Amino acid sequence: MLTNFSFWAIYTASYVVDYAVLLLISVLQKIDDYKKANTNLNFLAYCGWQDHIIWFALIALILFSMICVHRLRRIPMNTRIKKYPKDNIVWEITGYVLAQVLTILTIIFSNYWIIISSVIFLIAGVVFVNSKKVYYSPLFIIPMGYRVFQCEDVIVVTNYSKDGLKLALKTDVDGVEARELEDGIYLVRKKKI
Repeated sequence: MLTNFSFWAIYTASYVVDYAVLLLISVLQKIDDYKKANTNLNFLAYCGWQDHIIWFALIALILFSMICVHRLRRIPMNTRIKKYPKDNIVWEITGYVLAQVLTILTIIFSNYWIIISSVIFLIAGVVFVNSKKVYYSPLFIIPMGYRVFQCEDVIVVTNYSKDGLKLALKTDVDGVEARELEDGIYLVRKKKI
């Protein structure tokens, strides 16, 4: 089972695309300001300490997200399941994707983007962690390329296609190896050949 720290880590890492976009937008805005200023300073000297802190924080968050993805891809399996997929339920994740889109829009349309983004991030994070529904994290869908299936009475997050998972379940009488992330939520990875 995942701890609250694990939920926060997965939630934080799910914003990896946002961190990269925010970093790019922030740097491009500063480059534009630098060109308009027509100064003799080099670019890094022109940028204030606030810019350096923001860029460092975003780079650190990108690295943290990459570590989380790496750890999730290597998480050991601890059980087996034999549940056949019924429905693809990726659409349930849209609420968290919307929070990520709002984060990007705040930097484009507001001078107070750090405060607004932080508030959106914290509110969505509290809801995510308290819901204990780890499969809501866009981290599985976007950076990891997994799918989310309703399988009888459980949820399965997997890199199998629906038909691939059915085939794997039919060929293995004991079921497929899985990791129970939370009650009724399992991570299933394809076996490496």
